[in-house]
Amino acid sequence: MAKQKRKKPVHKNKPVLPRKDRTVYEIILLFVFSVSLILLRSHEYVFYYCASLFGTRDGYYYDLHLTPVSVLLFLCLVTFALISVFFFGELCNKAITLRQFTDKNSREAKRFVKSITATFAAVLLVFCISFCVADSSKTVATNQSITATYFIKDDEIIVDYNDVTEVKLYVERELIARGRGMTSSRYTPAIELYTDKGNTVLSASGFGFNYDKMNEYLKLFDPEIITVDNSDFDTMMKNKIRYREVLNQMFHD
Repeated sequence: MAKQKRKKPVHKNKPVLPRKDRTVYEIILLFVFSVSLILLRSHEYVFYYCASLFGTRDGYYYDLHLTPVSVLLFLCLVTFALISVFFFGELCNKAITLRQFTDKNSREAKRFVKSITATFAAVLLVFCISFCVADSSKTVATNQSITATYFIKDDEIIVDYNDVTEVKLYVERELIARGRGMTSSRYTPAIELYTDKGNTVLSASGFGFNYDKMNEYLKLFDPEIITVDNSDFDTMMKNKIRYREVLNQMFHD
């Protein structure tokens, strides 16, 4: 007499998290993901702040700017990475569980698939919105800067000094150059252009800048001002205080 095959027991597997807890988990995940994404997208220098923790590279200096904003962004980046790994593991776990669902649990499976689809759709929407917001803010800044007499060519700022009443310059601080993250010298001076209303138009490093023209322009306001020399850091640091005094007077004239 042939042996009868034993039927394998049907395992009624349930999702790892109850429906209510899973919904809260997805909302928290989406919120943290969205905030991290928007912050990282709107703050273009966050990766260079993180890179600055590792010192020098190939003879170039990373500028070190440990501010509360950079620390917050770094923590958001780490948090986002950890959540992404955990979320991927959860998806794999759910996928394996769904394959074992019986017909009685198909409704729960469909509900889970819908929730995951909605979550990814919302994340994609936030991703697109963050790009649009960041790009529109840059566009506004560009439109406002049309009043200043300058143009950008090959990542170099070329200033027209014929109209000295509209463009105001001063040496402000060591700055990462237009998102490139590195400067040829740690002490390359940064130039900021201002409109007559005092609104910042554009920040950029001294790359490609004509120092003779800048000195000529500044001497119109102070004949005794010292010539800027990019290779002389000590002189430059002494000049900073003097530049600020002179140009603060310019702004308040």
